[in-house]
Amino acid sequence: MCVSVRIGVAVLGACLALGAEVTQAQTTWYVDKCGDEGAGCTGWDDACPDLQTALSLASSGDEIWVAAGTYKPDSGVPSRFATFRMVTGVSVYGGFDGTETLLEERAGLFDQTVLSGHLGADVGSDCCEPNGTPGCECSGCVEDVCSALPSCCTTEWTSGCADDAQTLCPALCGTSSSERSYHVLTAQFVGGGAALDGFVITGGQANGACCSHDRGGAMFVHFSTLTVRNCKLIDNDASNVAAAVWMKNSSVTLVNCLIQDNEVSPGNSGAAIQDVFGSHLTLIDTVLRNNTLAPSNTGGGAIFVGGNCCGRGSTMTATGCTFSGNLGATGGAILNNGLAWMTNTLFIGNEAQGNGFGAENGHGGAIANHGELTVTNCSFSNNTAVLAGGGLSNGFETSNTDLDSMTTVANTVFWGNSAPADTESGQIFSADDDLFIDYSCVEGLTGSLGGTGNIGVDPLFADSAGGNLRLTGGSPCIDAADNTAVPVGVLTDLDGNPRFLDDVTTSDTGNPDGLHPIVDMGAYEFETPSCLDGDGDGMVTICHVPPGNRVNARTLSVSENAVPAHLAHGDACGECAGRGIFARRGPRARNDFHVFKRRRGSRVGVGSVERPFGPVRNRVPFPYGAADLDADGMIEAEELAILKGRHAEP
Repeated sequence: MCVSVRIGVAVLGACLALGAEVTQAQTTWYVDKCGDEGAGCTGWDDACPDLQTALSLASSGDEIWVAAGTYKPDSGVPSRFATFRMVTGVSVYGGFDGTETLLEERAGLFDQTVLSGHLGADVGSDCCEPNGTPGCECSGCVEDVCSALPSCCTTEWTSGCADDAQTLCPALCGTSSSERSYHVLTAQFVGGGAALDGFVITGGQANGACCSHDRGGAMFVHFSTLTVRNCKLIDNDASNVAAAVWMKNSSVTLVNCLIQDNEVSPGNSGAAIQDVFGSHLTLIDTVLRNNTLAPSNTGGGAIFVGGNCCGRGSTMTATGCTFSGNLGATGGAILNNGLAWMTNTLFIGNEAQGNGFGAENGHGGAIANHGELTVTNCSFSNNTAVLAGGGLSNGFETSNTDLDSMTTVANTVFWGNSAPADTESGQIFSADDDLFIDYSCVEGLTGSLGGTGNIGVDPLFADSAGGNLRLTGGSPCIDAADNTAVPVGVLTDLDGNPRFLDDVTTSDTGNPDGLHPIVDMGAYEFETPSCLDGDGDGMVTICHVPPGNRVNARTLSVSENAVPAHLAHGDACGECAGRGIFARRGPRARNDFHVFKRRRGSRVGVGSVERPFGPVRNRVPFPYGAADLDADGMIEAEELAILKGRHAEP
């Protein structure tokens, strides 16, 4: 239903979603499916009912605000070639209720703001079908229909009223049609600044002629730059490739999106997304789920990057993402022929089903790499392949395995994946020597993969069968990974919690960087219970470490929302008393000396121990963690006396 309350022209100041800076639009245009025919789109009280009209009016620097409702690209006259065309420099925002004056006031009705490829009548509108009560949800249509047939507003909205609405409200009701648009949205030769934020995009059916109308059912992106935020791309189809997004010579960024239930059949590659011909795909906090590629001669149940025909120039970056339940011939989630980087990303329940053509089919339950791939702090579980590499495969077995494929893996967990081979190759498989894996947990580890710091011990997932791959207490993956492998700027895990946390109950076995506590293996950082709000009062106890004054740490109670910021600045979870600061979170300098109380029966003596990156285990540190006060690499007698004076022994 549409909100009937209308107000004047909105203030043009706007704040981009997801933390962008406040900007001022050159002009803001307004769209509401209940708007009057012929409206000028200049305010909510003058909103046009058709998004196409606003797009035709907009120019670079403008914004378009779209109220909740279903919008179709055909303007009431079904045509499979109809599509919403993005405009250079124009941001299109959905999810409004039609009363907002500032972008930050947006109601967030993203799921109710739909760009649909199902052409013709909108059967979801009670103006377009009998509703049994007088009137319908859109005032403009009510006025038109009831002027012709007054009983529609006094008695009931009958089939005759609905028939009149079909004729008098074409933008709302359209003409009945079972056809679907080839591409719901198109960005062709669109420059920077174009953005789409807060929509569901569904119903695209790219099953036309090659090589344009057989791909990109939701979005066809060609020589363009586009940012997509807070969107769902669901239930789109294609006959060749990329039911959701096809991109060529383009740059597409997807932030906080869901890409689900898209299907390519009979299919070629990339059920959801194909990234080719020098394109650049960036995924941030995005979920790709249950996308299906029919058996084919290539693969990529969710994404296909690059291609033998298209060169290695295409790239893909995924940070904080989840790939689950995707199905392809090879590479159940991803087939990479280009350059790809995966960080803090979860792969669960994907499948390489094979049955296609080519020796590589059936490899790589989650990822099949035929290009260059870097995987850092990811978790792979319950992925399957009919041949090898239930989690990941690098290259594939043929008479010629020199395919220049290279995979680099660090800080990653492969556990519970399957393929009809030995346990280790059921997790990760390489047809050549260009696989480099370090500080990772691999089920069935034999040592044949080489590398440093790898383990083959159960990671103790919270509930792998239920899809919860968070680590539990006692996991050998805690504090066991390589800090130097974490990409610069990555400070949080898949949950958005601090990436570098130290568990004082776990010995450090990973590789430090001299700056942070040692990172965990996998997509999630283990968070000790002391970081949680145990009594439900919204407050958490932390040990605050003043910058440059580490010995004067003090216990504080802060709001739960403030904990990540405190941890990022070097504070620690729990009380300070009885804890060495360097055993928790915060910068650590090489060759620091830490002073400890050594237990000797009932006596407590004082000694000093050199131990870079944390106190020696099984010894109890001074209450606030003594360190080298003048940072000269030594603890002098004067410093020890100061520390003993500050912290009297019990």
